[in-house]
Amino acid sequence: MKKLVLTLALAKSYLVVRKSITEIIAYNLRKTVSLSLKLLILLILLSCSGLKNKMELEGTDRIPKTAFLVEKDGIKTWFDIEWINNHRNMTRISIYDGNNGNLISKGRFIKICPVQKLQHIGELKNEIDFYDGKNIQLKGDCYLLKN
Repeated sequence: MKKLVLTLALAKSYLVVRKSITEIIAYNLRKTVSLSLKLLILLILLSCSGLKNKMELEGTDRIPKTAFLVEKDGIKTWFDIEWINNHRNMTRISIYDGNNGNLISKGRFIKICPVQKLQHIGELKNEIDFYDGKNIQLKGDCYLLKN
């Protein structure tokens, strides 16, 4: 009789331990699934934002890697400086539309400044303000006249 009671007690303890282990495993599984689901949602959100940025830059594959972007009053323009001749105060620049990557203008430009403020071409990347459709306006009183 003692063996039977002891066996029943052991069986009951085994069931309690088994139930506890099963509950612990189920809890950890829920947490893992929850974490995995959160990571999956985060990954999807990051992927979607990457697609948006890629869509915004659609057409920019035609723009050279050396070009730099200038934005003024919501208008984006890419400028690619191909060469600069400081002695002649001239440069060769390609200008691209910031939205679709189309070439707007390409050619030689000469730096024009007021007589009292003559300046040689310097670091154009920091000087360019915007393209007005004809000339490249620089910060300050100078501009680049298409030659």
